[in-house]
Amino acid sequence: MAVTNRIRDGFTSLAAAVLLGAGGVAAEEHPASVALELARAEIARLPVAYAWAVDHKDIDALLAIFATDAAYDLSAYGFPDVHGQAALRKFFLESVFQSERCSFSSISNVRIELDGARATGGDYFIHFGYGSPKLAADTRLHVEGQHFYEFRLERDQWKIARMTGHPTFERAEPFDAQGLKHCGAAPAAATERREPMTLGSWSDYVDLLRPADELTALTFDPASDELRAELYRQFLMNLSLGYFLYFQSTPEHPEWAPFLNSVFRLQPNPDDTYLLAPVAADGVYRITGERGSVRLLTFLTGRNMMGMSDEPGENYGYFDADELQLGPQGEIDLIVSAERPAGWTGDWRPLHAGSEFIMVRQRAYDWGREREASLAIERVGAAPLKPRPTAAETDQRMRALLGGFTARLSRKWLEFQNAALRRGLVNQLELTDMG
Repeated sequence: MAVTNRIRDGFTSLAAAVLLGAGGVAAEEHPASVALELARAEIARLPVAYAWAVDHKDIDALLAIFATDAAYDLSAYGFPDVHGQAALRKFFLESVFQSERCSFSSISNVRIELDGARATGGDYFIHFGYGSPKLAADTRLHVEGQHFYEFRLERDQWKIARMTGHPTFERAEPFDAQGLKHCGAAPAAATERREPMTLGSWSDYVDLLRPADELTALTFDPASDELRAELYRQFLMNLSLGYFLYFQSTPEHPEWAPFLNSVFRLQPNPDDTYLLAPVAADGVYRITGERGSVRLLTFLTGRNMMGMSDEPGENYGYFDADELQLGPQGEIDLIVSAERPAGWTGDWRPLHAGSEFIMVRQRAYDWGREREASLAIERVGAAPLKPRPTAAETDQRMRALLGGFTARLSRKWLEFQNAALRRGLVNQLELTDMG
């Protein structure tokens, strides 16, 4: 019997039991609970089936668990969503399956919340990938994290309607390659094809910007040319800002990218400027320079920077530069890492697991007179030369910038402003307790 009918019949039996009184309840509760448990069991198998399909590179089995218009949210990896069966097939065949000779994935702690013909849920995962053409033969990829799901019934079968990856730990780590067994043959042309994606035409990438026009509907007055002009200028700001974030600075070779300031703005902010550097949680980073004379200089580590992810931002370590052992001229020499390096006696602050960035905030009340901080950042032990992005990396970053970041950053603040408007905050100030 189709699961839809089982649920409906179960709920009908439960309703009848209530109408019949206590005797009826005792006799009729069982079918409803059975229907719910059967639905939960059908849904809970989907994350496990996903792991098996990925590890066995079985594209048909993988697509069978997704809805026809399913979406795979890749924002945590810096890529735009993949929509629909055709796009999913292309993504897994050309990117995921080609990236490793074999993989071993473990799914646990599957959680399901049912709501009629729809459901949500999540799981924990551990993934080991071997034989990547981009890594040495004795190096494997180790990833841990969570998946989040939206499920729905499609033709009386539960399917994944939306899937979001949320990695919390990722590193390339050495292993004894001689101990690897049953890893199978390399994917077709894996040794020749080291780049899973090819560069599209310029118009292909420009087309990724088109959906951003939908944000006009979120402005206070969508019919206003002046407001649309403001929004379009903000899109251009996002593009300019995004180039620094996606192309100029990497966790291996970080640089301070200008994030928000007098040019890159999302709302009026006359006092503060922000700098952002990407980091890897297992890296050791050295920050040097001079504090300057600005009123406030602070550092923050975190993940899911706004605009770069749909997931809520997470902030970890926060500290003020004035807490450091500054030199006589305000010199700064600071290490940020998961553990204090052996023999290092200078300033050190922890880099929390999952950290993706270090943010600097400078606040001045007289920008013409106060002197800004002058800071440099480097990853200790990194290769001295930053490699030029490949065509595949350029493709991926352009898609993330044009198809994700540009609209996502503006959407975040339009929704924030609209929430203030709904609270009646017109020509008013609202104080927020930041702790």
